[in-house]
Amino acid sequence: MDDLIFVGGKIQLPGRAPVNGALSVRDGQISAIWTESESGSATQSRLEPERERNLQDARVIDLQGAVLLPAFIDTHVHMTAYGYDLIGPNLRGVKSLEEVLIKIAAAAAQCPEGTLVWCSGMDPSTIPEKRMPTRTELDAAAPDRIVWVCHAEYHAGCGNSACLQYVGIETPSGLPIGMPGGVDRDLQTKRATGLLTAKANSQARNKLANLVSDLVRHEALRRTALEAAAHGITTIHAMEGGPLFSDQDVRVLQDMITYGELPVDVVLYWQTTEVAKALAAELPRIGGCVPLDGSIGTHTGAMMEPYRDLPGCIGTNYFSQGELDEFVEKAHRAGLQVSMHVGGDRSAEMLLQSFEKALLAYPRSDHQHRIEHLEIPRPDHFERAARLGVAVAMQPAFDYYWGQRGGDYEATLGPERWSRSNALKSALEAGVLVAGGSDAGVTPLDPLLGIHAAV
Repeated sequence: MDDLIFVGGKIQLPGRAPVNGALSVRDGQISAIWTESESGSATQSRLEPERERNLQDARVIDLQGAVLLPAFIDTHVHMTAYGYDLIGPNLRGVKSLEEVLIKIAAAAAQCPEGTLVWCSGMDPSTIPEKRMPTRTELDAAAPDRIVWVCHAEYHAGCGNSACLQYVGIETPSGLPIGMPGGVDRDLQTKRATGLLTAKANSQARNKLANLVSDLVRHEALRRTALEAAAHGITTIHAMEGGPLFSDQDVRVLQDMITYGELPVDVVLYWQTTEVAKALAAELPRIGGCVPLDGSIGTHTGAMMEPYRDLPGCIGTNYFSQGELDEFVEKAHRAGLQVSMHVGGDRSAEMLLQSFEKALLAYPRSDHQHRIEHLEIPRPDHFERAARLGVAVAMQPAFDYYWGQRGGDYEATLGPERWSRSNALKSALEAGVLVAGGSDAGVTPLDPLLGIHAAV
């Protein structure tokens, strides 16, 4: 690694506004910093001896007035899944359902018959039709391939007829096969429309993900790591495996970490509730983004009160309180950090209760337990999290995409719950340790976008 000297700009120091100064790097580590009090000729006079002593061959980089920041840590990334977004086809930013189908048809034409066409990033709230494509539309776009269209929030997806047959929704003759809840059906014909949510979505995604080769997984992880480095991220908390993905992702990522194939550091969260698996893998943590419920945009986030735009619907919990208590206590007693996905306020209440019970019965000050997202907290949730020492990993860019006036949060939740969505300031004021992240590929792997959304 080259020795470096950064000049001509501002340096961001901990707990302070950026100041005029310079910074030198030797052998990959910061060796000296000069602040505004030593700017101008004073800075130059001190830079020269430093360069003479240690950095004769250093490369001087003129910041041209820019601010030099420490590297970022993204505390919530689905590395493999985001890599699939980068490989494509990616439907983020499409303007209409017609454009969606054109993109899918073009991608399918590049794939051999009978193979999987995995499409990422579909956000129905951003197109006029406000819906995912139907199986009939997907059949017309790609009749001889297995097509899966992943909702941007991961908690829903839709497939064509070949996909529904492959994942076990129905037989080749169209007869339904019993599956968990979440299979959307035509009210008159009872035929599956192609839209899957809740456990049906999880099982379909998991089965389809196992069609992906290790070579593609490896490339997906490599691309995500390169994308992170390009955005100034040097550490990723990777949420891998589990019900919405494939445990094969964990194995491939572990190998890449072991052999030093990635340009960033990776903190691996195996998305499982099997404590023995985490211990056998010598991981100090478990869960990550294991879903306690779904997401707000798919009406599967577990809410105390019904959704504004879908009366009678309060979302879906994937664990009973008893099951959750048992898992949290077992992992806690094993010395593991526990983290889980929480979308709605009902699931947040459940997880906080489980943490309270485990910590009351088995106090441990170094537990480092986390809640992922906590998008729609109740008024007391942050105070309780702070008291327990439970951190919250939040994603400010959620508000950038769905939190604006007239956006998805207001439409689905109504004004009162919308007003307390993604409340970073309230969390900080309550004394919660808040970690920032992107949830890529739900939102882009872009820390400056997250900072922009937060402020």
